[in-house]
Amino acid sequence: METIASRAKVNIRMIYHYFGGKEALYLEVLEFVLGRLREAELKLKLDVDQIDPVTAIVQLYDFIEGHFAAHPELSKLLAFENLNRARAMKRSTAIPEMSSPVMNLLRTVIARGETDGSLRKGIDPLHLYVGLVSLCSFHKSNAYTLSRIFNTDMLASQWQEDQKKQAQEMVRAFVVAGGTPGAAGGVIGATAAAAAQLARAASA
Repeated sequence: METIASRAKVNIRMIYHYFGGKEALYLEVLEFVLGRLREAELKLKLDVDQIDPVTAIVQLYDFIEGHFAAHPELSKLLAFENLNRARAMKRSTAIPEMSSPVMNLLRTVIARGETDGSLRKGIDPLHLYVGLVSLCSFHKSNAYTLSRIFNTDMLASQWQEDQKKQAQEMVRAFVVAGGTPGAAGGVIGATAAAAAQLARAASA
């Protein structure tokens, strides 16, 4: 806050007053960061009526992975909100609405894939999206602890790139028709479950 106030040439109290207090300012930041993700998702050049559904889902994963890599503040804000049981987020009417466009995009892609036979039947859009985000963010937001536990630098660019390639293969194996969703789905589900378990443990 000191840096922001100095650059704006105002005192910190004026900033808090403008936004209506510390918590209101924090909520404004949270909505901005999440809104930036949604806006970027909607700018994806995914022609959902033409592009191969498997390719579309992998491209969505690639985008989310890149966004989390470029904006580490997103993971930090989400971790803080989970520690506080989404106390600030519950006061936002804008954040729940942000999920609608990307969920509609996934529903369209999944419906096309089921119709043309490229995707396996029964993929739930929300479960898929949570799985994609988990594969994108878990190893980044927990990189310091995991690196220490396994004595491996998981922030190294090569390790991150290898992890991305493996995740792409997992996504393809999970969604493609005729694949083995039990195996790939188990890994995707386990990743999401592990992330949720860490959040619950930290907030207990």
